[in-house]
Amino acid sequence: MENLREKELEYVYQQGIRYLENRDYIRAKNCFLISKESLIYRKKSINALILIEIYSGNLKMARSLLEEYKDELYYEHTTTYAFLERIEFNLNKGLNIMLDSFKEPSTPNKKLAYLSDFYIEIGEYERARKVLETIKLSHNGTNDLIVRLIFLNIIEGDYLSAYKLFQNIDSNNINSDSYNQLKALIYYHRGILQDEKENVNTYLYYVNRLLNNDEDNLVDHLKRRHVMINQTENESLFFKCTDVEKMIKEIKSRIENLNPNFDRNASVYYVSFPNLIGYSNNETTNSVKVITALGTKKIITMYPAILSSEYNSEGLQESKELSLKRGLKWKN
Repeated sequence: MENLREKELEYVYQQGIRYLENRDYIRAKNCFLISKESLIYRKKSINALILIEIYSGNLKMARSLLEEYKDELYYEHTTTYAFLERIEFNLNKGLNIMLDSFKEPSTPNKKLAYLSDFYIEIGEYERARKVLETIKLSHNGTNDLIVRLIFLNIIEGDYLSAYKLFQNIDSNNINSDSYNQLKALIYYHRGILQDEKENVNTYLYYVNRLLNNDEDNLVDHLKRRHVMINQTENESLFFKCTDVEKMIKEIKSRIENLNPNFDRNASVYYVSFPNLIGYSNNETTNSVKVITALGTKKIITMYPAILSSEYNSEGLQESKELSLKRGLKWKN
């Protein structure tokens, strides 16, 4: 009977994973609440429940659950603890969590890859590359590893190496939209996107932003996705009265001379205003998270954000050393 019960719980857990992948968080949560009674899938189910809270913007609840289950989860699911710190912009704290987890005798490649993301975000590009090359020695070249190396090459301005690496991606084992976006980004940096636009999916919003110099599609995107019509819990939304066109113009001017943070395939800037501009995680804020195409000033999206104590009023980490490391010139 016990084996039968475990099989049932395994089935429920797998259903939850499918719902989670499709962002059906309500159904996924219901599944994981059941499957956490499994001896085998308990930790994975609890971890998934915490990720759902993070993805849903319930960061306080996520932190509470992480603390509650710390004895069970910490070393096996360190990346979730670090992920929450990343979401809340506590990059150094997140990095220390990752480094602490390597006290365990065996370190999975997934953890090492996630560590490289932190090194990139704090400007330690050489360390990030060493980590990724270490994984490559034992793991050959999975798409995820290749993509990380491509992003690092773009950050460092080595667009030819990024292009050559792109040729090694198995297009059958990568999301079609992600593949097209990455291709468009590499073409953009090599100055051939306009000539090659027939070879990318121009219906994708991201690709369109790279192709067009006007801001019409950005304005439309923000008004549809990030301006409050009716307040929705846990979403990051600008106040209804926001003059989107004026905000875009001011933010473009403000980020022109700022060095970025990085989040995988994007350059990230944080800009603060003297007055409140909207809601983030049910709190009013005067700060905006600005997402641009990696290695460019081309704005893809922006939305209200709550900044942590690691950031100063201009949204940059308070580190002269970091600013020097990021002293690269970015394309407009």
